[in-house]
Amino acid sequence: MGSLPKNHGWQETPLLSRGGESRGREARARQGEASIKASTGVVLVKKDPSVDQHHPGAGRHPASTQAAEEGNVGTTVWLIRHASPDGVNGRCYGRHDIPLSAEGVNQAKQISAQLAGESISNIYSSHLRRAFDTGRIIAEPHGLAVRPVEDLAEIHFGDLEGLTYEEIEKRRPDIFESWMSRPTETQFPNGESFQQMSIRVLRAFDSLISNHRNQSIAVVAHAGVIRLLLGKALSIPGSEMFRLAQRYGAINRIRYFDDGPIVELING
Repeated sequence: MGSLPKNHGWQETPLLSRGGESRGREARARQGEASIKASTGVVLVKKDPSVDQHHPGAGRHPASTQAAEEGNVGTTVWLIRHASPDGVNGRCYGRHDIPLSAEGVNQAKQISAQLAGESISNIYSSHLRRAFDTGRIIAEPHGLAVRPVEDLAEIHFGDLEGLTYEEIEKRRPDIFESWMSRPTETQFPNGESFQQMSIRVLRAFDSLISNHRNQSIAVVAHAGVIRLLLGKALSIPGSEMFRLAQRYGAINRIRYFDDGPIVELING
């Protein structure tokens, strides 16, 4: 999806308001957020000594870190954003069910090759085609079937689904203004709110973690869903989760231990 003129809150790049990208970088520098380091094609989270360690999510849980360093397996979850969908430029899509583009199919094949050597016992996805088809391609080298979970779907934009952002701004200026400025507080007409989405996503995800203790699984979902899960693991407030980039085909990895998670990879 191309960059939008305002902060659209959920899909491709939520910080890209007018001048928002440079302002976002400056804000992150001022706030001392964790530095991102590229290593062998992936992005690792590295603790920055300048980070305020009293800020929620600034450091790791000591016991979880020790468990990882001592070789405790934990439960590994690969969180993967679906590959590029077809024909969505400038349109609002949450439950709008669209297939992968030709580029998206190639992206999914690249992800599949990257994860082919990983030990993955189960692969889950949102039931929406763009996530399910991405998952199906990733599953091929592992000989696994993708198991769709409806509660892992993107937020439901209700009456806004499939409309262009210009159409939404014209038809529902009240909703548009709320969405752009306070996305986690917006109730989408005949759709969901962030709170409603959070409840169903976390319920479904907690069930997966419980059912696959000490295993490695993959979950193919959507930008909003993955930001929510990363934000929870990092203790980031919901209102700030849009600072987490999630491009099409982004790979993330979290390891879950009894006393807390460790985020090992973001936007790889």
